[in-house]
Amino acid sequence: MALRRRALVGVLAALVGCTTAPAPGPFRVSEGRVAMGTVLQITLVVEDPARGRMLLDALFADAQRIESVLTTWNETSPTAAFNRAAGRGPQPVPPLLEEALRASVRGAAATDGAFDVTVGPLVRLWREAARAGRWPVAAELEAARARVGIDRLRLTPEGASLDAGMAVDFGGLGKGLALDRLGRRLEDESVHAALLDFGGSSWLARGAPPDGRGWRVLIASRAGRRHIVELRDESLSVSESLGESWEIAGRRVGHVIDPRTGLPVEHTAIAAVRAPNGEEAEMWSTALLVLSPARGLERIRAHPGLEAWMLDGEGVRHSTPGFAAEALLTPATETTR
Repeated sequence: MALRRRALVGVLAALVGCTTAPAPGPFRVSEGRVAMGTVLQITLVVEDPARGRMLLDALFADAQRIESVLTTWNETSPTAAFNRAAGRGPQPVPPLLEEALRASVRGAAATDGAFDVTVGPLVRLWREAARAGRWPVAAELEAARARVGIDRLRLTPEGASLDAGMAVDFGGLGKGLALDRLGRRLEDESVHAALLDFGGSSWLARGAPPDGRGWRVLIASRAGRRHIVELRDESLSVSESLGESWEIAGRRVGHVIDPRTGLPVEHTAIAAVRAPNGEEAEMWSTALLVLSPARGLERIRAHPGLEAWMLDGEGVRHSTPGFAAEALLTPATETTR
């Protein structure tokens, strides 16, 4: 009987211990869903997995709403409607579209016009050229170039306007703006450790995972070069000149268009930019593919808080000192200039 009582006391003590011991944690919750033409992978570090999964749903819903405003692939989107209204004077636009347009003006000024969302007519020209399998004639190119220019995007208290025939395209900015908006939700929800990954090309890192100093992400080029970068409380964007490409009359050209010349980028390059926010990281990684490495890094150095890294087609690395210090894997065939 004494043994039975001692056993019962032991069981009760264990049960009391179970009810008073703190729940183990923190937990990682992670999921990937299609968003903005790629897969958005979100990893959160939370104390309550159920709350984390609810927040994942909210973040993905936010991403879908942002895409529904900024896309040009859906004719019912506010951006598509704004493009159709070009030449009709100031148009009322929703706050997110206005935010994107204002960011676009800032980006064009910072990059000396290498980044310009009014490149839409040129993007359309080259997509049609790829479908037709022929190089545009000079008159077609000049006509498209005449409809490009950030100075003809106007923002007034009455609304936003474009000159007739113009169109905006947020392909080089949308994911960065989305990451910034999702990051603000994480801040409001007091989530201090998270990694958001748009298709292995745009990231937002908050804090660090429980087992590391920062979030380790992989930069991989189509040429097989692979680098690991550790991120903490910052954004990273990577663009590759031939990441999406077309073959036109036997020539391989990239989807990145130089708005100053109207021509697509034909050289092989990959550019990565670390920045305090997704907006700057995204637009600068695109602009660097248009600018020469020397000019691009010169412009980057003029903007505190930005770090950049580039690989050209010959495997030569060009970078600012702060970024180079974080490149953890370097192929043996790579050289630095």
